[in-house]
Amino acid sequence: MVTTGLIEGEMNLHQSGLADAAFEEGLYSTGIATLGRLRSPKNAPSPYHIDQLLYIALYPPSLGKENNVPETPASPSKDKRLKELFAFSSEDVVAAQNLLFSFAITNTPEKILRALPSYSTETRKPLRDVDDLDSLFAKEAHQTFTTRCKNCWSILGEGFVPRVMQRAQQRGKDEILYQRDTDELDVELSPLSYNALPIFDWLLTLFERDEMQTEEQQLPRHSPLFLSSIPPSPNGKGVRWESDGPVGVLFHTLQFDERGKALGARLLSLLINLASTTHTDFASFVTTIFTRLSTDTVEVFMDMLSRMPPSLPVLRVRISILQKLLGSKSSQAPTSARPKPQARARPRPVRRVATNAEEPKQNEESAAQIAPTATSIASNPLLPSFTEISRAMEASSHCFPDANLSPSQLQSELLLGYGQYQQQIPLESRDKDWLAFLGDGIWAPFLDSLLDYREVLNGFLTIWKESL
Repeated sequence: MVTTGLIEGEMNLHQSGLADAAFEEGLYSTGIATLGRLRSPKNAPSPYHIDQLLYIALYPPSLGKENNVPETPASPSKDKRLKELFAFSSEDVVAAQNLLFSFAITNTPEKILRALPSYSTETRKPLRDVDDLDSLFAKEAHQTFTTRCKNCWSILGEGFVPRVMQRAQQRGKDEILYQRDTDELDVELSPLSYNALPIFDWLLTLFERDEMQTEEQQLPRHSPLFLSSIPPSPNGKGVRWESDGPVGVLFHTLQFDERGKALGARLLSLLINLASTTHTDFASFVTTIFTRLSTDTVEVFMDMLSRMPPSLPVLRVRISILQKLLGSKSSQAPTSARPKPQARARPRPVRRVATNAEEPKQNEESAAQIAPTATSIASNPLLPSFTEISRAMEASSHCFPDANLSPSQLQSELLLGYGQYQQQIPLESRDKDWLAFLGDGIWAPFLDSLLDYREVLNGFLTIWKESL
């Protein structure tokens, strides 16, 4: 469904109450079906319902065993009711996941992601107090996705939604005890659970839709909502690439099967697009990625990067990482020459309501002064010269000699990526040494050490020379 041009509100209290009544009675399939029938581009679901759907969608499957839990004074009838209340069937889990995807396609990403904490600088409308929610399930879901997570990446972690076991009396109030998948308290939990892959896919879908909306405004492709999911640096310019954030999740996908790696590639695309704007520092992003590489991950990561479409943002990252892998220390441009990240702000102008005949024109002029443009947001980091590329081509080893990557493979990918990049930028902006290299046509000695890659590279070089 297309939402462009529509005024998007929220489901009214009567509509929400229909689903609430079903969830309160533990009739999850009925509640999910009710929300599905009410789905409309004009009325987004409430953040509470998104929280409840996420809770069901992420609820862990049964262990098939009972963990030891403390004796509690809770009555057997209450304990039985609690277990019935949180008894989600596998059909409920799948239905919740499917409905979340339907909402992601029907409603705007901004409305859907209100349910999760973020680092947005915009003032958010306060949500109801948890005590105002009617059912224990609604309260548990709301607390899980507000007070127990700092951003949307937290919900993907292993054990984020715990398995409910029983109720206990603590200080005169009902408290819930949980069942753990492991008895070890000091076990480091994964930032990405296999059980959470459908929700990971859902998050990526929302961010990708946000990218499309930004691109439709004639701005560089990136997601402001994705930016708001990453903590800002202390000075408010750029971001902090934390280990439990998107970069940590990205590197964990390298351990997954093809399904997980495919999701990781989509996340890498979001990261690269964001790193190609002035909202982040490109050199800092490249350094963060490079320092996370290891003998075990470098081959899989470079394979993922090489499979991505050779757009200018992708090629910038590929060239920078390859040059670092080949041990060249000249890839870093002087700090003063790099575009500086701008203070974080949402790159969408606020629509104002005119109060008189002249105000629309004034608003248009004001918006034109403060609204970001493609030029003001697009980052254009300095890449190595062809002289520096030539130096990297002479390397006899790379940073991870025990990995299944030969220097000649990395060098051929570097030369190919650099040539593809030069071909996509205006002729007047291309490296003069590169143009001279192509014009001479004497590149056979340059390719001697590349063995199996010489024929392919020679073909590309010939085509690029003929296009001059």
